Amino acid sequence: MRPLFFIVPLAAVAGCVTEGGPRDPGPQPRGATPQSLSLIAPNFVDTDENQYRDSTSLVVYLFAGGYAVPVTAEGSFEFRLMDRKGKSAIASWEFSAAEAAGAVRRLGPGPGYVFTLNLQDKGGDKLEMRDAKLVCTFRPTTGDALRTESSPLLVGMSHVDAGSR
Repeated sequence: MRPLFFIVPLAAVAGCVTEGGPRDPGPQPRGATPQSLSLIAPNFVDTDENQYRDSTSLVVYLFAGGYAVPVTAEGSFEFRLMDRKGKSAIASWEFSAAEAAGAVRRLGPGPGYVFTLNLQDKGGDKLEMRDAKLVCTFRPTTGDALRTESSPLLVGMSHVDAGSR
């Protein structure tokens, strides 16, 4: 009789089904105006093996009020790598509306803009500082610009010698 005691509850649980599954938010509303943005920027990495971090690939999501997933909008992006205090610019990258449209990728949360920033394209990666922040500005073709900042990112030397501590 004991085996039956365990089988009956398991059979009841196995029959449970969530009706409808996750809800599809449907197509992006026409005229959806981005009101905020989210920047996901990892640390810069050393891709050319010269001991200095030179590039990062990042994602930007735009959000419109009243819509659950990220949206796309026509506009340009600017990224400024700043010292940690935000006082001086180290490098900047600009992407036109056409380049931004080409950067859209279908990602898990919804459409996102994927960009790669390389310090070698901006004069070099041999920075004295160890960390910086990235400021992202989205300028829609109509409406106000949106801006956000990253948390501190590692830049500069990709290793520290044990004797330099």
